[in-house]
Amino acid sequence: MNCLVLLAGCGLGDGSCIEEVVLTYAKYHCSYTPAAENISVPSIDHLTEQPGEPRNILTESARIGRGQIQPLNSVILDEYDALILPGGI
Repeated sequence: MNCLVLLAGCGLGDGSCIEEVVLTYAKYHCSYTPAAENISVPSIDHLTEQPGEPRNILTESARIGRGQIQPLNSVILDEYDALILPGGI
């Protein structure tokens, strides 16, 4: 089975929770491709709770995409059997 894993950045509060993504990779015995949107979004400094520098979702998702991250607009949906959303929606 070929699965598409939709990521939303990196880290609790800033995107996909690292633990949830790692557990997803470990749980499902399928070939997977992580993907994310290539857009910049506002961020927050979690120490000071002040606005931070904008972050690119694709770039941040690459941290937990195991080097295989694909821009969402290049994904061909017919190539996948399932869509996985780590952490749900």
